[in-house]
Amino acid sequence: MVERRNQIALYVSSASVTAAQVQRLQHIFDTFQELPEVPVMPDFIHAVDGATWALNLDPEPIYKKHKSDYSPEYFEAPILILDERSAKDDTVVVVHPEYVDQDTYKHIQLRSVPEKVSLLVANLEIANTDLFEMSEDLDADGVYR
Repeated sequence: MVERRNQIALYVSSASVTAAQVQRLQHIFDTFQELPEVPVMPDFIHAVDGATWALNLDPEPIYKKHKSDYSPEYFEAPILILDERSAKDDTVVVVHPEYVDQDTYKHIQLRSVPEKVSLLVANLEIANTDLFEMSEDLDADGVYR
């Protein structure tokens, strides 16, 4: 039996993001190796099938619906979103809550170039970093590179 590991959910919130763009970004997520000691993670990030409900929504309501529609194949957080800006510059919105207590969290997001996304979300998943820490390294245009 093949063990299936959880995945990071990728949502599209803009009709301007094309299927070809999603495939190209998925290829970067699956194959780009930022650090030689960290192996590539194919299929770690996965576009959620049939998530047309996410179109035209902001990141916070997308995360809330993702959380309420729990699916065991996906981690609860972080999630990734391709929005209107993504359609123009290939950046990706990373959404990860910062829990105040068990039931209360602050909505936090960060925009990243696709080459940084796999390692970034892997570090978020194992609580090696948080988006507050990563936001200290944003470029002048607000993008993590």
